[in-house]
Amino acid sequence: MKRAISCFTCTFIFACLCLADNEKLNKAAGLPIFGQKSIWQESPKELKSRLKFPFEETQTTDGGVLSLYTKGKLFGANANEIKFEYKNDKISAFKIVFFNKGDSVRDGKWSSSDVAKMRADARAIFQTLSGEFGNPENSSIGERSTRVRAKEWKYQDTKMLLGFEDKEFIIMHILPISENGENAVEGEEKTRTDVSSNVNKSDTGDITIKVPMVNQGNKGYCFPATIERLFMYYQIKDVDMHKLADMFGTGAGGSTYLSAASDALSKLARANRLKFKMEGIDFSKISKYIDDGVPMAWLMFSTPDYNAKRRERTKERKNADFEEWQKICRKEKKFKLGRAPRDSGHICLIVGYNKETKELAISDSWGDGDASLTWISFDMAKAVSQPSPLLVLSPR
Repeated sequence: MKRAISCFTCTFIFACLCLADNEKLNKAAGLPIFGQKSIWQESPKELKSRLKFPFEETQTTDGGVLSLYTKGKLFGANANEIKFEYKNDKISAFKIVFFNKGDSVRDGKWSSSDVAKMRADARAIFQTLSGEFGNPENSSIGERSTRVRAKEWKYQDTKMLLGFEDKEFIIMHILPISENGENAVEGEEKTRTDVSSNVNKSDTGDITIKVPMVNQGNKGYCFPATIERLFMYYQIKDVDMHKLADMFGTGAGGSTYLSAASDALSKLARANRLKFKMEGIDFSKISKYIDDGVPMAWLMFSTPDYNAKRRERTKERKNADFEEWQKICRKEKKFKLGRAPRDSGHICLIVGYNKETKELAISDSWGDGDASLTWISFDMAKAVSQPSPLLVLSPR
């Protein structure tokens, strides 16, 4: 589901727009991203209508995110991804991801030209912003263990923070200057501890939780993208897959090893008042977590046979009468994993269950064209699970 918009397309779309109120911001950006009024007064509907970008949209507890992958040039360098966040039906922040080791490094190996290109991009963005808005102040992005040093420029009601981690990422956060984080933290903490209200129950006994989606694109960022989804669910801000990939030691282009990531994940959980534990796969434990509003990250082997089976049975489930489906589930043959390819290690979310059919609802981060829930039998889950497969982040 990776969608791209070219610089040429952007220029064509906006060629006839008159945006005098934010001329300086748009000159720096190289495209008229900012409209005739403050972007912080725009609704997501207005933004989508004005920009006409092919956004992917996902809902969060208090708003949502509009995102897209791009090949266009912004602020003097090629961008990979743009994300607009909204809250209370107003744009509240947006982020531009430039050079990053997941999307920008060919064949998963850094070369001297990759390093030179990344540093040149960082200089180009810095010079573009400084040329329009003067010398920046020293600042930071994020809180506690996710803090990244940044340079900050201000203009009218907008501030731009540029974060750079060598051989990791270049990320720009654009925020309203009037933003006040104190009340937001209080509200987030309340929502974080009271997640049982997020549980949905259907007439057929499906118990599910809706977790915000993250589009990881074509890179092998399933681990950091899945953990980002959990942090979004708990309304923890400024934690994205690029920062997590840095913390977890994810390789260029992808691949994360639990042995390297678990300590960082444990520290990150403590810093954000969450509990972290690893569990074996047990249906009663899973159902208890889901009943409490706690989704789980699940380490498993994503083989071709498994993926074909989960999609096939999910389609059958959708089209079947539930009583008939219960009979089918009782007669279902046990799934056998066989020999898992070395590159089949994967992580996704368990976000639901059905006690009557002993099934689990699985949700993958976007990237394989499979954004909706799929349902698998608990026996299938056991067959493809890695050792100690459940990573549980829950409120303290």
